[in-house]
Amino acid sequence: MTKPRHLSIEFLLNRPADCVEIRYTTKENFEVYLHKNVVEVGLKADMTPEAFREAHKKVGAFLRDKKVAHVHLPEIKGALQEQLFALFEGNYCFDRYISQKSVFLSKIYLEALPSNIKEIETILDAQFMMRELLSTPYKDRNVADFVAYAKELLAPLKGVQLEVHDHKWLLKEGMELHYAVGKGSLETDPPQLLVIEYRGGAQDEPFIGLVGKGMVFDTGGYSLKPSDSMIEMHGDCAGAVMYLHLVYMLDKLGIKKNVAVALPVADNSISSRALRLSDIVIGRSKKSVEITNTDAEGRLILADSVAYLADTMKLNCIITAATLTGAVIIALGKRMAGLFSENSKLKMALLESSERAHEPLWTLPFDKNSFMDLLKSDVADMKNAGKKEASATQGAVFIYQHLNKDIPFAHLDIAGTTMEKSLGTSYGLKLMLDFIRTWKNL
Repeated sequence: MTKPRHLSIEFLLNRPADCVEIRYTTKENFEVYLHKNVVEVGLKADMTPEAFREAHKKVGAFLRDKKVAHVHLPEIKGALQEQLFALFEGNYCFDRYISQKSVFLSKIYLEALPSNIKEIETILDAQFMMRELLSTPYKDRNVADFVAYAKELLAPLKGVQLEVHDHKWLLKEGMELHYAVGKGSLETDPPQLLVIEYRGGAQDEPFIGLVGKGMVFDTGGYSLKPSDSMIEMHGDCAGAVMYLHLVYMLDKLGIKKNVAVALPVADNSISSRALRLSDIVIGRSKKSVEITNTDAEGRLILADSVAYLADTMKLNCIITAATLTGAVIIALGKRMAGLFSENSKLKMALLESSERAHEPLWTLPFDKNSFMDLLKSDVADMKNAGKKEASATQGAVFIYQHLNKDIPFAHLDIAGTTMEKSLGTSYGLKLMLDFIRTWKNL
């Protein structure tokens, strides 16, 4: 079983004489090299903030390659926090299955400790754990493993309540879309639902609702993916992995908000039980769905969880996060995620958090009514997938159709931002932490 692996890091003062020192100089182009106990970093004088962060990612990778664990880091351009986040992002390497283990940064000596150093440590720890879990292949992180990991991660947290529901409960609660996606693995790795409550706000304060897609592996089902498209599909649970570690941060930082999280977890392997094209399934919302593509499975498990949270919790908004469509990568590439919402206040709040966190979002078209003609079915209330046009929007609209209450809704399609060559990123953690901190109830 995969267990939480915390980042080991200390931020200290009074560096020892033999500590490797980072020195900055002004150069025409970025360069970095090691000379004795000094890492010389050449930066352009007029670097953009993005170039500044990219340079520090390269420095982090350089330090790992040189097996440097302890460094003295001077603050430059008043951007120490950005230096640290970028440095550790570049320093990370997933080495669980590599015989020669990496040497990560473990001691950073600073001229002065920032007032929010504990927060920085907590975020770095959560980012590290998120990348570790997301990079782990299915053989060591199936549905049961994911649930066990979540229990171990959250058990010490006093402000968090976790409920785990099995496949029988899903059927009992009418969550047959989620059940149907995972029933191909019913005998080996059945689907489960994690419901998490974080209570940091007032007793009567409504919850911010979060739903994260937790496909621990996505074969595509009978609409089988080609090999090239399947190689990164252990990362199809990025929405759930991100929200799980977000809860960890909320509790560690004592954030004064109430947050309710639903993490539908499943594997959609093919078997005689598996969901088939032309099947018609009725979900928690009581709406029927004609299955026209078993590879459009993420929206099915999200739809049931959105309906469940709205039915059972008092929510002031609901935000889904999912590696939902390849179409969003075609539209936006791999540097930003797609944002879908009709609620102007919620949309603006997420965009502002995105900018502050340096985790880019871009608004894509979303209209819950005009796009529904693309999902029109002759035999059910809707299809789960239409033709190719506006297919990223189709996914968002489909999920929204299962929200039976008038609650501000947003969907984040993070398909392009969460994996790099089969390795997980930590995209979304800082964005959503900032959003929860700053969100005002409508």
